[in-house]
Amino acid sequence: MDRHRCLPWRGSGISRQTLVARQRVARRSHSVRFPGLGLGLGFGFGFGFGLRHIRDLSRRRGTEYDPSVLFVSSRDLMKIKHLDHINLSVADFDKTVDWYGRIFDFKLVEEALQDGVRWGVIRSGEALLCIFEHPERRHLDRFQLGDHTLHGMAHFGLRITSESEWLEIVGREQVPILYDGVIRWPHSQAWYVNDPTGYEIEVALWNNDQITFTKSTD
Repeated sequence: MDRHRCLPWRGSGISRQTLVARQRVARRSHSVRFPGLGLGLGFGFGFGFGLRHIRDLSRRRGTEYDPSVLFVSSRDLMKIKHLDHINLSVADFDKTVDWYGRIFDFKLVEEALQDGVRWGVIRSGEALLCIFEHPERRHLDRFQLGDHTLHGMAHFGLRITSESEWLEIVGREQVPILYDGVIRWPHSQAWYVNDPTGYEIEVALWNNDQITFTKSTD
């Protein structure tokens, strides 16, 4: 895995200090930059000027003005193949690599130091996790985040295909299951566990290994 995905300032010609400074300026700004159009107060002027320019150009070329060409159909948007990776800070690098290896067959595929911080990438099939070791930090679960009115990740999900294999691992490794055991949803069932840092993981098993949703009747 290219480490630039985990370290956004690498390979960009921008120093970490410059990146942090730009982020601070962006947070103080009340406007949003967008290529070609100015949002906020400038949106109306920019958009109106653009329409007039297109109409004038159409007249000069003798072509018909079609405003629908300004709007992109969802069919023309880029499609995402799948979620590439999740980036996590962890309390203990070695314990994390060992635990994910024993429970989910993740393998350490990349490791390095960044500003004195140990980090790496672990992989199981197409699933990737990027981990940074920060033993000085403390973890807040979803309920503690709510108590502090903070946003955060409630959990992330890992998809499995065999209940028997999963339950064998749970028994062998004595993995504690949260919420009193398996949770059954309309089209799947799930087990919830905590990793060594405290991140909650949903282990999801879809019925017939098919992702299915019930359409709303509202």
